[in-house]
Amino acid sequence: MKSANSNVLVSVVIPTFNRANRIIKTIESVLSQTYSNLEIIIIDDNSKDNTYEVIQSYLSEDIRYYKNEINVGGAKSRNIGVTHCRGDLIAFLDSDDEWLPEKIELQVNKFNDNNNIDMVYTDYYLVNENNNKKLIFKENEELDNELLSILCKNFIGTTSTICIKKDVFNEIKGFDEQLPSCQDWDLYMRVLSNGYNIAKVDTPCLNYYYHNNSITGNVNNVIKGHEIVLEKIKKLIKSKNIDNRSYKIIMSSNYERLAHIYMKNKKIREGRKYFIKAINSNFKNVKAVNHLILSLANESIYYKLKKI
Repeated sequence: MKSANSNVLVSVVIPTFNRANRIIKTIESVLSQTYSNLEIIIIDDNSKDNTYEVIQSYLSEDIRYYKNEINVGGAKSRNIGVTHCRGDLIAFLDSDDEWLPEKIELQVNKFNDNNNIDMVYTDYYLVNENNNKKLIFKENEELDNELLSILCKNFIGTTSTICIKKDVFNEIKGFDEQLPSCQDWDLYMRVLSNGYNIAKVDTPCLNYYYHNNSITGNVNNVIKGHEIVLEKIKKLIKSKNIDNRSYKIIMSSNYERLAHIYMKNKKIREGRKYFIKAINSNFKNVKAVNHLILSLANESIYYKLKKI
């Protein structure tokens, strides 16, 4: 494997809120990287626990800590973190996740191999509350074009997988601080819609921990975020003059996703409504048809198949 150019400083932004019991493992996963030219920026979103006391012994010129005066949320905390970064490359890591040792080296290699690459993401492991792991492969299989694919779904995944050029991040104005969820997906859409190039490391480089009190577990925020992003998608489709076939696939995919979110949270009527919208948008969406039939005929089978 070609060795990464260690002259490039990579800034790691770790937003945290009341994660004193988890953040040390997160920091250690950065310190265990095979790539050494790193700095860590910890943004404490006004935690009420003993986060500072726990991490205090780690602090140095290259591991810096900043605490928000009020709780501002993950998106703004990440944006604040970037303002403190000295590196040309920015990586994000949630304070309950852990990188695998070669993550940054593999990503820097991608940047070194092609100067036109602006952001690199990786595969990852999804880890549940019982520490069971599932390998997540992220592919843009929906449509041939990466922009069209990201409008269909977030094929990149969590921000903890990405490494992005700082000037690109600043050019697209960072994370949308008004979004209650889907901030990662929205960022990737703006990366691609502005003509920047992405690449993937075909190796799992992250343990992504799913738990009920994460943003992904808050149904109201998830639904509202998806609805706002859907409106952004509609505007992008119009501004990019996207063809009718792709439009149908994109809209159907988004309606189907909302249907599953509603169904997962036992909002059966709303879920069925969005399955119907998905089918009306694209009659070839066989999955939406099958799931609608299952939800009408036997809800228990639907939930078993979806592993909800």
